[in-house]
Amino acid sequence: MQGTVRLLAFSMASVVLPFLYGGDVERPPDVAPLVKTLASDRYLDRLGALQELGALAQRAAVNMDVYPALKRAAADPALSIDVRLTLAPQLETARYLWLTCGESGAARRSSTGQIASWVDVLASNGGAERTAVGRNGPAPISAQRDAAERELLDALAGDVTATAVQQALEAALARDGLDDDALARLRRLVESARPGIAVEYWQRRRNLTIQYFVVGVPSQAPGAMRPTCFDRVADDFVLCATGNALRPGEYPLGVAYPHPREQAAFFHLVSLPTARERLIYQYETQSLDAGARLSAVTERTLAPALAGKRPLDDSQLWLLGQLDQPTVARLLRTYFAEVPDAPFDVSQLAPMLSDVSSVHRTACLMLALDGSHEIVPTLVEAAQSKRFLPLASDEPQAMAWIAALTIAAREPWDDVDGWLAGLIQHSDRISFGQGTAGDVGATAAAMLLVRHGEDPAYFGLVARGPLERGLHDRFEAPINADYRRRMFEDRLFKQVGVTPYYFADATGRAAVQNWWRRRQPTPSPTPPIYMLPAPAFTARAARP
Repeated sequence: MQGTVRLLAFSMASVVLPFLYGGDVERPPDVAPLVKTLASDRYLDRLGALQELGALAQRAAVNMDVYPALKRAAADPALSIDVRLTLAPQLETARYLWLTCGESGAARRSSTGQIASWVDVLASNGGAERTAVGRNGPAPISAQRDAAERELLDALAGDVTATAVQQALEAALARDGLDDDALARLRRLVESARPGIAVEYWQRRRNLTIQYFVVGVPSQAPGAMRPTCFDRVADDFVLCATGNALRPGEYPLGVAYPHPREQAAFFHLVSLPTARERLIYQYETQSLDAGARLSAVTERTLAPALAGKRPLDDSQLWLLGQLDQPTVARLLRTYFAEVPDAPFDVSQLAPMLSDVSSVHRTACLMLALDGSHEIVPTLVEAAQSKRFLPLASDEPQAMAWIAALTIAAREPWDDVDGWLAGLIQHSDRISFGQGTAGDVGATAAAMLLVRHGEDPAYFGLVARGPLERGLHDRFEAPINADYRRRMFEDRLFKQVGVTPYYFADATGRAAVQNWWRRRQPTPSPTPPIYMLPAPAFTARAARP
C-alpha cells in the first residue's frame, strides 16, 4: 500500500511541481530519504523512489541544487553497491543537464582548500580502501574517494577552477609513494583536463569502439605496430603525426571519413578541447541512441555538398551506403533534384569498373553495394525523373533502377513482392552493350518468379548472362565500343549480384502480370441483407 501511495504521489508531483517550483524559484530538493528508500525490501517502494529521483534529475538544468544534492546523497558511506549502481544513471543525467545548462562554470566555485582535500583523498594509498567493483556481494568501496573524483571532474569542467585543479593534480603526480591505483586515477583526471581527440570506429552502421587520445601525446595500444599521435587541432581538421589505420596527414572533424582498408567502415573524429566537452561527449555516446548519432554524422557529412550545390566528392560517395539510410534518402532526394550531375571516373572507387560514369550514377552504384531498403523510394524517383547526365553509353535511368533492384534482391522488405509486381509494366532498359538489352520490368518479373519458386523461362524470360569467349576468338582483335560496354556491364552485374532479363516475345509481360493477379487473394463479396443470419434472442431478452 505504501508503494502504491508513493507512485500516486510521484504522478501528482510531476504535474504540480512545475507550477509550484518553476523557473529559478525551485527549493533545494531533499533526496537523501529517496536514496535510502532504494535499499528497501519492497519493490514498489524502490520503484517509486527511483521514478522520483529520475524526475528530479530531469530538473537539474532548471534547479542548480539538484545535482549537488544527488552528489551529497551518493557520497554516503553507508550506501551499498547495489544502491550506488541504481543511482548512477540519475546522477549522470543530472550532471549532463548541469553541464549543458550554460551556468555550471559559475554555479559552484570550489576553494583551493577543497581542491587540495579532494586531491589528497585520491592520492592516498589504496590498501583496504581501494575502490573495487562488485556485483551483489560486499566490496571494499571508498565512497569518499569516488566523491572526490567526481568533485574534481566537475571542477575541471568549470572555466574558473579548471586551471587550479589541473595544477593540483600534476603536483600530486610528483609525490613519492603513490600506488598503482592512485597513479591511474590521477593520470585519468589529468588526461581529462588536456585537449583530446575521440576516434569513433563505425562498421555496418554500428559504433563498435571509441578511442581517446591526448593531443600531442603518442599512445600505442597493445598489438599496434606504431603509436598514434594527433599533433595539432584546428577548427575543422586535426593533424595526425603518426598512426596505424590513419596515415600521417590532415583529417576532417565532425564528419565521417572512410576507413583506408575496410570497405564498410569509417572513422568519426571529435575534438574534445576541455574536460567539460569530454564529459558531455561521454554521456551522449553512452545514453543517446546510436541511430540518432549516426543520423547527425550523416547530416554533417553530406549537407555541405547540398548547401553549396556542388557534386559529392570521393569520400562522400564511398560513404553513402554506410551512413544512416533514412537521412541519406532524404538528403539525396533533394540532391538529385537540385545539384547538376557531373562527369566522374568510377574506377577511382571501383577499379574493376573502368567505364567513365557520372557523380549521380556513382552514388547509385555505392548504394547498390551497401545501401538499405530505406533508400529505394529515392532511387525510384531518380530513375523516373531521368535528370542524370546524358551519356552515349547508357540512359539516365539505368543505374538508379539497377541499384533499386540490387537492394531488393539483397535486403527484401515486407512488401517487396508487390513492389516488384508494380515494376513489370516498365520497359526502361538497364543494359546497353552487345546483345539484346535487359529491361527493368523483365528483371523485376524474373526476381518475383524466382522468389515464388517459378521458372522465368516458362514465361518467356531470357537471362542476359555474361559473354563467353570461344576458343577461336583472337584476343588481339580490335574491340569495338559495344563489346567493351558489354564487358563493363558483365562486371557490374556480377558485382551487384543481379542478372538482367528480357522478354523473348511481347506476350510474356502480360503472362507474368496475369500469373501475379491470380495469386492475389479474392475478397469475399458482402452477402445481401436478406442472407444475413437473424439475431438470436434469449428468453431473458425476449421477455417483455
